[in-house]
Amino acid sequence: MESTSEIAISVLIPVYGVEKYIERCARSLFEQTIRKGIEFIFIDDCTPDRSIEILKDILEQYPNRKSQTKIINHKHNQGLAASRNTGLEHAKGEYIIHCDSDDWVDTTMYKKMLETAINTKADIIACDFFSVFPKKRATNTINISPTISQFRSGLLEGRYHNGVWNKLIRRSVYDQLDFFWVQGLNMWEDVSIINRLAYQAKSIAYIKEPLYFYNLTNVSSYTKNFSPQSIAQIDHAYSIVSNFYNSKVDNDQYADSLAIFKQRTLMSILRRVPANKRKEWMDRYDYLSLPNPSYMPFFSRFSYNLYIRGHKNIVEFFTYLNKYLRNRL
Repeated sequence: MESTSEIAISVLIPVYGVEKYIERCARSLFEQTIRKGIEFIFIDDCTPDRSIEILKDILEQYPNRKSQTKIINHKHNQGLAASRNTGLEHAKGEYIIHCDSDDWVDTTMYKKMLETAINTKADIIACDFFSVFPKKRATNTINISPTISQFRSGLLEGRYHNGVWNKLIRRSVYDQLDFFWVQGLNMWEDVSIINRLAYQAKSIAYIKEPLYFYNLTNVSSYTKNFSPQSIAQIDHAYSIVSNFYNSKVDNDQYADSLAIFKQRTLMSILRRVPANKRKEWMDRYDYLSLPNPSYMPFFSRFSYNLYIRGHKNIVEFFTYLNKYLRNRL
């Protein structure tokens, strides 16, 4: 296995409030079967707990990884988006991938992704992943299309997860963007960048194997904490992607996908917005002009139609029931 760069892969790991999870994450990284050509960059976003202390204790048990590991310290808490930017600033790898510090990875993940990158010369390599619930795990088989244009559409439409943690991306693709993550945009921050990266990429490769463990048991993660600021951030992420695509000469090619993207953004906002603000957001997103959501799975279509009719409580009940059954069955 060869790479054109001395450091083939940079793994970027933001750290904040994960003392319950950091050991499992760090061990899964340090036990990777790829031994050379990899670096691990942990970004301490002024975590208030023992996360960094635990990380350093674990690193002592893997002396061969010490020279491959950096711990970058923020002087003050800046949030997830800023942490990802900091990691990228320090990364020297030919390819970039992210790992959230409450998640973990299969020990063969990065070796398999790099081998696929070298064999296919693709700009983006994606893999399947596990969703980990308190009492079970579910396999997410994404079946990515081999054409980059279909991959772009799939991301916009939500058919492919917008996370950056199951996608190895060539650094030169990042360098084509005018900006990376917007500081303070900590909800949908991955949505705001992966869609732009996919547009800049020329090719995609897919490993049909779940190699990443997406932890859905951490109740303090950004994806579990919603606020008025969260709604504004989702709207901001939508604007970043929409403005980016609308500035391109071939934007008509993605018009249908952008309409669906707008629709699923509205649905995400309606899940969180107070009842007295719902109509304001529906009008702002011109919901009457959005397409019939026939592309959606039944439950999502059912939820969307209830949301726009103001039946948020019914949706929340069925969402809870759906999650309960997914965790139990």
